[in-house]
Amino acid sequence: MKYLLEPRQHDLYGMGGDLYLAEGDGSRPKEPIAFIPGKDENAAALLAQQWLKVAFPAEAPKGKKK
Repeated sequence: MKYLLEPRQHDLYGMGGDLYLAEGDGSRPKEPIAFIPGKDENAAALLAQQWLKVAFPAEAPKGKKK
């Protein structure tokens, strides 16, 4: 799963980013699927990865079992 996170200042939530799921050809869709708040771009990227694991568990990479 490929995603794009575009940083943006939201009026209510502050700094964060709009989260887009990339199309099959890698292009950005017109509308974001979520706004991910974060104190900076790195924090928003980390929270976006965690959000995607919860929202799309079947698409998340599986860990190796020992």
